[in-house]
Amino acid sequence: MSTIHHTAVVHPTATVDPTATLGAQAIVGSGVTIGAHVRIGDRAILWRNVSVGDFATIEDGAVVGEDTEIGAGAKLAAHAKTGTNVRIGIRAVVMSRVVIGNGSHVDDGAHVEMRATLFGGVLIGKDAFVGNRTRLSNHTIVGVGAKVAHRVVAGRETVIGAGATIDKMVTLGQRSRIGKDAFVPSRVTVPDGGRIDKGAFVPPAAAGPRQAWLG
Repeated sequence: MSTIHHTAVVHPTATVDPTATLGAQAIVGSGVTIGAHVRIGDRAILWRNVSVGDFATIEDGAVVGEDTEIGAGAKLAAHAKTGTNVRIGIRAVVMSRVVIGNGSHVDDGAHVEMRATLFGGVLIGKDAFVGNRTRLSNHTIVGVGAKVAHRVVAGRETVIGAGATIDKMVTLGQRSRIGKDAFVPSRVTVPDGGRIDKGAFVPPAAAGPRQAWLG
C-alpha cells in the first residue's frame, strides 16, 4: 500500500501506485499519474495531468507544471520548478532551484545543475550537462553530450552542437551556432549570429574586456 502522509492532498482523479510515497503537505492534482516506487517530498506540488515514471524522485518543495512528464528514474531536486508541457527524460537529474520554462525538454540522462534557468522551448540533449546559474534563453538547443559550464548565458535560438564544450562565464549571443565538438574557453563572448565551426578551438580571451570570436 502507498505511503501517503495524512496532510497530503490527492485529487480523486489522480492515480498513485501502491508503492509510491507522498510527503507532508504534498499536493497531487487532477489526472496525475504516479508510478511505482516514486517518492514525492514534503510540500511538493504536481499540477494537472502530470505523469511521473517508476522510481522517479520529486524532492521537497518542487513544483511540476501541468501536462509535464517526469521519466523513470529521474530526479527533480528540492524547490526546482517546471512550467507546463515540460519533459524530463529517463534518469535525468534536475538539481535544486532550477527553473524550467514552458515546453522545454531535458532528455534522458541529462544533468542540470543548481539554480540554472531554462527559458521556454529549451531542448537539452541526451547526456548533456548544464552548469549552475547558467541561463539558456528561449529555444536554445544543447546537443547530445554537450557540456555547458556554470554561469554561461546563451541568447535566444542559440544552438550548441553535440559534444561541444562551453567553459564557464561564456556569453553566447542570439542565434549563435557552436559546432559539434567545438570548445569555447571561459569568459569569451560570441556575438549575435556568431558561428564557431565543427571541432574548432576558440582562443581564450585576453586579460581585460571580453573578446568576441567568430568561427
